[in-house]
Amino acid sequence: MSQFKKHVKKIWIVAAAVLLIVGSTSAMAYALNSAVPGTALNDAVTSAPAVSLPSQAPGQTALSQPLYTVDDRSTQLMDFEQFKNEVKMKMQITKQQLTPEQIEKIYEDYITSATPGDKDMTADQAAARGAALVQTAYGVDLAGYTAVASFSKSPLPYSDNWSILFHAPDETDSSNRYIADINSVTGAILDIGCFNLDYTEIVSKDVQDPDWIATAERDIAKLLPSGVTITGSKVVYATENVGVTVVCALSDGSAFAVRLAGDGKAAQVYVNFPNGYDGSLDYKPLSEDAVG
Repeated sequence: MSQFKKHVKKIWIVAAAVLLIVGSTSAMAYALNSAVPGTALNDAVTSAPAVSLPSQAPGQTALSQPLYTVDDRSTQLMDFEQFKNEVKMKMQITKQQLTPEQIEKIYEDYITSATPGDKDMTADQAAARGAALVQTAYGVDLAGYTAVASFSKSPLPYSDNWSILFHAPDETDSSNRYIADINSVTGAILDIGCFNLDYTEIVSKDVQDPDWIATAERDIAKLLPSGVTITGSKVVYATENVGVTVVCALSDGSAFAVRLAGDGKAAQVYVNFPNGYDGSLDYKPLSEDAVG
């Protein structure tokens, strides 16, 4: 698979974080599918600024020798000729017309957006932070995994980020992948998720059971820094096919959301709202005039 497609997929992985929390467990699979929309060349997906959190998740100790291998995609960017050929192939498929000057500008943006600066964590540091978060959130042993680290600049202040995608050894479609998106300077959580590519839907029964909230609070509490507590919780979305999305308000003014699914109420994805919950995950039924 080409480096250009990998870069475009990185953008769609970030976009899929919200899809995961309100959609099926296979939403992330769509983000990783090779059939990315032709307009992805011109799309920009941003991440919200994140509050500063400890460099390690609670209960985690630093490993002197990581048990996983880091694949730093920020050092594997295409040269201009490779990029130009990829864009021309894409143009043939999408029927887009771009001038040589436009292609050169897109390439410059591609290099700039995928290259960390002096203030950013290294790929190894970001992978260590991501591993600690994934281990805390999911209790998974990452021995033998490959941590694919992709850097992305954002037009929003203080929101450049590393996306760390952990691939299992001898991976199959049914293998769980784990992803952690973090602020590239502070290591603050943007989102954490777990997904696979087998497209199996998980049915969540009795979505009105109050234990969904209790489970969500226990899961989110594991990720909170010392001194930060949950001050209130509410269900914002609940169906058998989607699962239950719970938002917890925190004592520092921020909020965390988690989508749970299945008989075990397993966490599918976590999303951090550093400035407090903005209502973006609330259930909004289609109006009678809706199209599509």
